Amino acid sequence: MSINFQRVVGWLLLLGGVVMIFYMVYVSYNIFMGKMAAPDIFSSAGLAKNIQTSGNIKTPVKNVSQQSQLEQVIQDQLGKVVGDALKNVLPGEVIFKILDLISWSIFASIIFFAGAQIAGLGIKLLNK
Repeated sequence: MSINFQRVVGWLLLLGGVVMIFYMVYVSYNIFMGKMAAPDIFSSAGLAKNIQTSGNIKTPVKNVSQQSQLEQVIQDQLGKVVGDALKNVLPGEVIFKILDLISWSIFASIIFFAGAQIAGLGIKLLNK
């Protein structure tokens, strides 16, 4: 390759890598400051439907004594009380928001690393 072409490609790679890094920092800043919404990867629609219907499902009981039926009723009610308490402490939407932010952070770090590698290739071409 000619020296001139190598330098042009080096500068393009360096600038491309730096642009990728700064763009990801800019978008991440806007997401974490609430100016922009994080990509909605995890959805609560399916989970909310499952939670609402799971309380209505009754399992048939055959040949079971009254003692175990009473234990089953107590266990069901205790599960419902614990579930309601957890909803009050940490609403379901918060969990999905946290998962969305974690997934965005992973994606941004991958792109950040890729930008650094591309810029590094540009620097190597410029130093030749």
